[in-house]
Amino acid sequence: MNNIYDGFTFVKGLSINNPTGTIRIGNTNDNKSFISYRIVLYPKNFTENLILEISTNIGIGQSFKIIIYDIDSVSMNNKKNPSKDTKIINKSYDIKSEKFQLSIPFNQSAQANAWKDKEFKMAECYLEISSNKIKTDYSEVFLVEKSKNPNPNNQSEIKIIKNPLNLTKEQQNNFMAAVLVETSGGRKALWDIAWIYFNLVQILGFEKGLKRSSAYNLREKNYMFKAHLYFLGNGEKYSNDVGVSPSNWDDYKIKDYVNIGPYKTNCKDSVLDFKEFAEKNIFSNKPMTLYDGWEGQGNTDDMNIDDGRYDKVWEKARQYYWLQRRKQVSKIFVKKLYDGEHTSYIYDTKNIMSYFKSFPNKLPNTNEIPKIPHYDKYGEPYKYDSNGKPTPAILDTYGGVKN
Repeated sequence: MNNIYDGFTFVKGLSINNPTGTIRIGNTNDNKSFISYRIVLYPKNFTENLILEISTNIGIGQSFKIIIYDIDSVSMNNKKNPSKDTKIINKSYDIKSEKFQLSIPFNQSAQANAWKDKEFKMAECYLEISSNKIKTDYSEVFLVEKSKNPNPNNQSEIKIIKNPLNLTKEQQNNFMAAVLVETSGGRKALWDIAWIYFNLVQILGFEKGLKRSSAYNLREKNYMFKAHLYFLGNGEKYSNDVGVSPSNWDDYKIKDYVNIGPYKTNCKDSVLDFKEFAEKNIFSNKPMTLYDGWEGQGNTDDMNIDDGRYDKVWEKARQYYWLQRRKQVSKIFVKKLYDGEHTSYIYDTKNIMSYFKSFPNKLPNTNEIPKIPHYDKYGEPYKYDSNGKPTPAILDTYGGVKN
């Protein structure tokens, strides 16, 4: 392990054999500002990502740059020369939190840059991190193998590191039961909904935050909430409850539906998969999320609400979704989750509201905001007419329902 201290910057343990060190970079004037990072995972080849865990106090909203170099030498001598070495990745990132995890794809473009005029099988890489407040510094060298099928992805991911929820086991089970209802029984494509309720519980507290889920708020009437909670181990009081007609479960008590009924074939596997995901991620001692501060979630019917409640939040979320589809905004604040059968939307309420406060001309009248279509099992779009009857939908260029 190499330790280097030049009187200003401390570099520790960033060799390939010990990828847990930290670079701490001080401010050139007062030595109070810093970026520290730990390389969590090195890419073995150009199908993988370089994952960094970063802490900084240089300020949310500031930016920093990461450059990955390939040593421009045929001698493989580990000598870094940023003025001559090839930049294979060069990206700037906005700081959104004091602690976050950054995942940078080593991809087709990076491999093409590394192998422009060279034939050997290994790229000798090192990382530069800098900002206008921070002195530039460099990691030690690590090796990346050439790939036959390099990663086409060019999108970095930033996960914000949050404080843990610190829920009791019973609260965790109630949390999971609510989200299992919201995710149609733990459908994997919908798991990100859990981060919305993570945020709401963290911001509002357990009871108030989880009550934003209709499944939890109306849990005494929600058969599937009771079934999930019973399966998870805290729903014994619901064991003899039966479904409210009409439903598929009228003949089953909760305990029978879960223990000997359709729950085993319809739900059990996906519920266990979601439970594992929640325990490793949502209830982690160091949870990391792509959706920091996002508080909105609903299905297609919710997104099509026009009644103007809550400062027209549904209308604004729907309109921002169409602005994204039309590529009229650069930041993504609405995400569609779809598993081929079930659809849900999650969104960043505060940033959407802030956007329309700054650009009110981007919010048309309610009847001018296209509705989002439903889709049947064959992928055909439909809408509901004035009598609540499904009818085929004609779509505009961007997928909205034409009036």
